[in-house]
Amino acid sequence: MSQLKSEDLDVDLFTVDSQVRIGQRKSRRVKLKIDLTVTGYDQYGTPFTDHVQTENVSKDGGCVLLDRDLRRNQSLRIEANRGIKFPARVRWCVQIDGILRRVGFQLNPTAKSGWVISDHN
Repeated sequence: MSQLKSEDLDVDLFTVDSQVRIGQRKSRRVKLKIDLTVTGYDQYGTPFTDHVQTENVSKDGGCVLLDRDLRRNQSLRIEANRGIKFPARVRWCVQIDGILRRVGFQLNPTAKSGWVISDHN
């Protein structure tokens, strides 16, 4: 598993611009538990399908807990309980406790229709 870096989180940890707030993300996160099915391959090439809940979501993706290692930028399929499928990719994966991993995912920008949070445009 690779080390989490600030660019993985879209966060500037060090800045000289006084107008930038440290830790500011590109889109607002909402703490929300949504049942999802995540399908993909772990970093060892083993296929998996896990039923999980989100920790938080944004208009661009979310965060879930999994018990497997995933590589940054690898493809996933996120499926909502209504059967809507969203192609996504892993943004980051960090170990939090024993075998438990916190995984941030980003939805494919062209396939976000029907996601729980959307742009107001």
